[in-house]
Amino acid sequence: MIDALLILAAVATITVGGMTVFYAVVQEPQRYFRTERIVYSYPLGLAVLGMPMFVTSWMGLHLNALVVMALVLMMAVAVRCWRKITWHSFWLMPSTVGSNSKSLTEVELILVVIILGCLGARSVACLLTPLVDWDALCFWGLKSKICYFSTIKDAADYFTSPVYRFTNQTYPLLWPMMYAWVCTVLGRFDDLRMLAINPLNLIVFTCLFYFTMRHYVSRLVALAVATMVATLPSTMHYIECGQADIPLMLISGASLFALLDWFHNHRRDSIVLASILMGGALFVKHEGQILMLVDLTLIAASILFVVESAKRRRLWRHAALYVAIAMIMIAPWLWYRSKIPKEAWQIGGQGFSRVRWEELPTFLYTISQNALHWYNGVGLPKWNLLWPILIFFCFLSKAPRHYPWSLLMIAFALHAGAVVLIHLASQVPLTLQHEFALERYTIIMLPPLWIMLAVSLEEWWLVWRSSHGDVSPQ
Repeated sequence: MIDALLILAAVATITVGGMTVFYAVVQEPQRYFRTERIVYSYPLGLAVLGMPMFVTSWMGLHLNALVVMALVLMMAVAVRCWRKITWHSFWLMPSTVGSNSKSLTEVELILVVIILGCLGARSVACLLTPLVDWDALCFWGLKSKICYFSTIKDAADYFTSPVYRFTNQTYPLLWPMMYAWVCTVLGRFDDLRMLAINPLNLIVFTCLFYFTMRHYVSRLVALAVATMVATLPSTMHYIECGQADIPLMLISGASLFALLDWFHNHRRDSIVLASILMGGALFVKHEGQILMLVDLTLIAASILFVVESAKRRRLWRHAALYVAIAMIMIAPWLWYRSKIPKEAWQIGGQGFSRVRWEELPTFLYTISQNALHWYNGVGLPKWNLLWPILIFFCFLSKAPRHYPWSLLMIAFALHAGAVVLIHLASQVPLTLQHEFALERYTIIMLPPLWIMLAVSLEEWWLVWRSSHGDVSPQ
């Protein structure tokens, strides 16, 4: 019971940190659902607290639960005095976006029960399953232990010695820092209890996806796709294994959701939220760099080819602000990483001067096999019917070909192309021996496809309703 309360305190600190940022940035909270404002706060808290924790550890200071909590509360009070808007009115202000006041239908209620059942069962599993995954043990678990028992400054030998090359010393440290933070609040290093925060990533992502989609699609469609998000076998497995792919999916996905609002309304606070979240994504995994370049490409394409010329100068300033905030947030880590010897980098290769183009057919075949296999190499289910459903609805619907949804297909294609290119330039085997890495890359690439599926389903749902004479609001 005490452990549960302490874990709740650790999560509350992260959330309050994010609420403070959301409160400081968002000028019109009524544009968001009330619950949506809260669920945005958790990934924001991860993004803004990870780097200060790293910097203080780099200075040789250990994490201190009371100090961190006090600083978060002091910042919240300072922002409250600056904004001069009561917390009560900000968080409880009625939403002006479309909502459905009708009671849940039987189908919707079933979907909610499925979501709660799957996420609840996986939450229990995270409390029972120790760190047994290789990457979780060697990459994330070991680093969290270092961050708890030592500091970045005192553990400098770990990050530079070739002896520890197998642990991928250059991986960013946001998620190990979060594990260390939970253990700090617990007062001991507990590599089972620290995993209690893992289910939150998928829970929050599912909620955030649902509320984001409610701005654009009906409640039934948003619930249907949210159910697919919550029940996808590969996603559920990676909750409990202790790796950082689901956290990256959450933070980068939240950034994409904020950016989607910017595509529609070009509000500065939307792109500021997106940039802060992207700054956090850069500190989760190397792949955050790909995600930022992809999203920046979408921003540029929107300004160049969609926006009228009179607005472009203002929106280019938004784009510059997006880059500036994200780069300022990740700058301390990039500086520190530049000091790590090249021999400490795990994946070798000759860079892009030697891309194995002759292996492209082999790798594309491997990717297709990853998508088509019902089970992976250890007998766990993977995608169910996700890919046939995506192909059917996204390619036979009109919505994905219209702005801004068309940008999401570009985002997926650019991200997938970058992953392919990096692997062709590396020395890793391009076979199903690399299956589990492909699963994780795919999970991170899914958020734009989930959105595409939702808007495509909405298009078909509207056709069905109109053909049956149903014109009631959804």
